[in-house]
Amino acid sequence: MNTLAIDILTQLRQAGKYGHSLTDLANRLRAGSHRTLGEPALEIALRDLDDCTYVARFTAPLSGARWRITAMGESALQEAGLRAFHFLLSRVSCRAKGLAVTTPGRPSRPAARRR
Repeated sequence: MNTLAIDILTQLRQAGKYGHSLTDLANRLRAGSHRTLGEPALEIALRDLDDCTYVARFTAPLSGARWRITAMGESALQEAGLRAFHFLLSRVSCRAKGLAVTTPGRPSRPAARRR
């Protein structure tokens, strides 16, 4: 999965069940690392993600067409390793508190104490 797809899914995850309109999503992505992204290119990327059932288009009564992430999209983000980043942060905070840290396949050991 390319960085644009990951960034789209991340933005839609943050939006929750309300999703984003095409214009709003384009503005958010342009504020990040996709400065030259146009709405036609974004719409093509969203349709590609829709073909994979990672996102879904829906129509809200007041705001019109919007996009939201699906459960398959959440799984794709997990496979891309974004959950692993949060796992590593929790390991660092456990070590800072002096708690035991376990790694799959290795025995548990207490965190090293500083002298």
